[in-house]
Amino acid sequence: MHGEPRQLLKKAGYELTEMFESDMCCGMGGSYSMKLPEISAPILRKKLGNIRETGATLVAMDCPGCVMQIDEVLIRTDSRSSSKNRRKCLKSLSIES
Repeated sequence: MHGEPRQLLKKAGYELTEMFESDMCCGMGGSYSMKLPEISAPILRKKLGNIRETGATLVAMDCPGCVMQIDEVLIRTDSRSSSKNRRKCLKSLSIES
């Protein structure tokens, strides 16, 4: 499912900028980042670089691991961006049948 979530975000009033390699892993992979940080960290750095290149102030995603890992780094680095689960972005949107 690719287009439908994006259409809903647009309907909710969000301006979308597609991130390069948006479908690529952030490196969290459950406990992967804790068990193999030397492999996970470069994957995360690449994902964060792709986020920064968009200039977005909000990053919407579905994976709770991505939200947890990416938001922690964004907060720790005092970034102007934050992440949010896509369902929370759509919470105020009522869809008529």
